[in-house]
Amino acid sequence: MVALPLAAAVLLYLICRRSMRRMEAFVCASVSWGLALLFGTELLSLGHAITLAGVAIWWLAVIGLSAYVWRTGRSAPAVADHFTLPPWWALGPALGILLLIGVVAVVAPPNSTDALTYHLARVTQWMQQRSVAPYATSVTRQIFMPPWAEYVALHWQVLTGGSDRLAASVEWMGLAGCLVVGVGIARRLGAGLIAVGLTVLLIVTLPSAIIEASSTQTDLVVTFWCAVLAWCVLDGTERSPMRQGVLAGAALGLALASKGTAYVVAAPFVALLLARRFRAAGARATLREGLVLGGVALVLMLPTYARNTRTFGHPLGPSAARESLGNAVHGPGALGSNILRNLAIHLRTPVPGWNRRITRAVQRVHDWSGLDVQDPRTTYPDETFAVSLISTYEGRLSNPLHLALAAVAGILVVARGGARLRAYALAILGGALLFCWAFRWQHWHARLHTPFFILAAPLIGVVLEPYLTRPRAIVVGILLSVAALPWVLANQMRPILPLPETRFTYAAPSIFAVPRTEQYFGADITTIYRRVIDELALAGCSDLGIVGDEETRAYPLTPLARSRGLDLRVHYVFVRNATAALEQRPPLCALLVAEDQPAGWRPGTPYDGLELEWTAGRFELWRPPAQGQSH
Repeated sequence: MVALPLAAAVLLYLICRRSMRRMEAFVCASVSWGLALLFGTELLSLGHAITLAGVAIWWLAVIGLSAYVWRTGRSAPAVADHFTLPPWWALGPALGILLLIGVVAVVAPPNSTDALTYHLARVTQWMQQRSVAPYATSVTRQIFMPPWAEYVALHWQVLTGGSDRLAASVEWMGLAGCLVVGVGIARRLGAGLIAVGLTVLLIVTLPSAIIEASSTQTDLVVTFWCAVLAWCVLDGTERSPMRQGVLAGAALGLALASKGTAYVVAAPFVALLLARRFRAAGARATLREGLVLGGVALVLMLPTYARNTRTFGHPLGPSAARESLGNAVHGPGALGSNILRNLAIHLRTPVPGWNRRITRAVQRVHDWSGLDVQDPRTTYPDETFAVSLISTYEGRLSNPLHLALAAVAGILVVARGGARLRAYALAILGGALLFCWAFRWQHWHARLHTPFFILAAPLIGVVLEPYLTRPRAIVVGILLSVAALPWVLANQMRPILPLPETRFTYAAPSIFAVPRTEQYFGADITTIYRRVIDELALAGCSDLGIVGDEETRAYPLTPLARSRGLDLRVHYVFVRNATAALEQRPPLCALLVAEDQPAGWRPGTPYDGLELEWTAGRFELWRPPAQGQSH
């Protein structure tokens, strides 16, 4: 069944290839597939038809329509264009790294905190209610966060009978797509073979990209759609304003539907797109293209905006989340502070003394300028600025080598770059500045910086190419590939090799040495969740209530139950946020309290007849007095 969306993608590419060059056909097919998935999910949701039959029928319809267009279309040969693969010294390592990451993505379960709290927890709820409509939950991110990447995971999971084996493939495909579009951007910037090779290696060896590509985060997905938009900017003046507006608007809409950082990453590229149209065709054509682009993006985001407005009163979600993520002040001082602190993230080293010196240097600059390095108005709640040890854990990632190369390329662009290179570099820089202006500093921002590094890869390759002979380029390629190995082989959350206890890593077995169901999180919580599922399976109990908060990691209960043959339905109850108005409180045969509650807490109506069966730390399991009762 999972072959159905892939078959649709192939047919869409063949249709686009009839009248387009290879890169344009790839972009066209990608956007068309993304739209088909988005519209299909929203339409199926309206009829509560997100089921195996519903999803399969949708993709069969897409395949059928595509096949009809393919068969009835003109039979002229595909548009010829010059196409060469990246050089072997780049393609070989890139494919090897991609393969290893893909193995990790399939073998290891999704186990990041975000995956367990909302990325996959929301997928489980959508499958349970057969709709993406809002529901009561203690984790509001399940409702207000952009959903496109999880829609892909939803289709994979439905079509594989509930398995999360392919959940991380969404980010892996995002990385693979970035490699393809990155080459397209490099060629539009004037890349030769060496620059193309460097572009590929700079993308695939980026530490944050390597770690993300085997997870269910969404940074590589949004990066892919932003890269598509950037390619449209560089390739677009030959298309009509209407056609360009539709294609770029769809890419923008899909980026916004994937992650909120798209607003700041994409904005400068939209401005550059319209500026190029204005120079080429004047104000009227620019206005027409801008209206089409904005209209298409808005239409794609309308369902998400509508759900958020209906639930939280704002299209972007609850005020608490917006205030905790966004800067409370936006002056020059706040911007400068965040620029310094975000750069410092990528200066992490394995030497504690050096990291302390960087921390003190940033502190001194703040003191000299009269700023507070820990200013709560520009710092995420409960965060403290410090340069920590570099790590393969996704929360302490760093891209120091890529930052150094980007800095060198930036200097060369200013000194010797042409107009197109400077405009492209300015768009990336503008997005990075908007990021620092908009978002509070967090220690895990490295992964949120991924779009800027990947978009910069083609620029770095093109700018450095004149200074690299083929032997020198091979040496650079080897250095990049070797430097990437710790993140490929020793991912702290999903290691291929067993990790010892060091100052950089905590001890962790290889993903091949531990059963998949025991890799979602630490042994302590796994033991508790297993105990819950064992008792539910023994009693034939399939309706479980959860009492939690914003950080409750409820998702692993579902795959653990599935491993026991139990079709578990999870219901969030006693919710204390805006989604409480959606709470239904169905009949339950067990209630799991997953977070600390006030002393003397007991379940309220209609679960006040439940009795406390056991406690383990902050966890409590409440059951009906008559054991074995099932609902």
